[in-house]
Amino acid sequence: MLCQQRYEESSGVCSLCRENLYIDFSKSIKTINGQKIYFATNYSGQARKLMRLYKFGKAVSSDFESVLRKTFNSPEKRLAEFWADFLFEYWIENQTNILNDLALSENSSGFDKFFNPNLRFFLAHIPSVKSRISARGYDQSELIAKALIKKISRYRPFWSYKYCPNLIQRIKDTEPLFSLSADRRVEILKGAFAINAKYKLVFGFEKFQAKKSKCLDLGSLLLGGGLEQKNILLIVDDITTTGSTLLEAASLFKKQACFDEIILLACAGNELA
Repeated sequence: MLCQQRYEESSGVCSLCRENLYIDFSKSIKTINGQKIYFATNYSGQARKLMRLYKFGKAVSSDFESVLRKTFNSPEKRLAEFWADFLFEYWIENQTNILNDLALSENSSGFDKFFNPNLRFFLAHIPSVKSRISARGYDQSELIAKALIKKISRYRPFWSYKYCPNLIQRIKDTEPLFSLSADRRVEILKGAFAINAKYKLVFGFEKFQAKKSKCLDLGSLLLGGGLEQKNILLIVDDITTTGSTLLEAASLFKKQACFDEIILLACAGNELA
């Protein structure tokens, strides 16, 4: 898809183009106001072309877009699946490092890549502006989150994950942020999000804190002890540049103190805000 010479039927991105997207874990993190943000690849070069094609429907050329439309009945869905797959691979490969960053390694069992009874994850996505969803016909981060949770359920069935659609609600339309400064983005995004009242009623934030239990993994059984289960919110977005959007959404849950940790994860980003 990127090289315009060949593609793989499953994702539309050939193995050589995909290989060019990989980056070192040390270069996939940025810290803003004490909060780490993780991203699977740099928002530049081929990754930027892929994301712009997915998010805005803009191809590198009209001929390329025409070929793409003829090749796939639903290119947006294929691209969402590609980004979800890429994000899943990044998460699997670097989960231990991320948990170490959060000082949660003691809650990660020796079989954490396949079975992790001490950590309970809740997955949410950053919703787009309603007018842009209507114009585009889909919410790009929502499609990625849905494809990601399916991937996790299929390949890591023993992990404790719950997808929370519409957990984060966009209650204020904001202008496009790409041309704005970091300070201006922070200002505009204030009050743009809210926690869906349905989750307050169905789950109750106090229950998130109360529903902790002693979880015994194999090592704990041998030692005769147990570890307290941790509740972790994983917020997913398509792109992070200054980090303003993810940080604003995360602030809602920090005020409620309903999760032990919050992990911010994007498909593409840059090392420096």
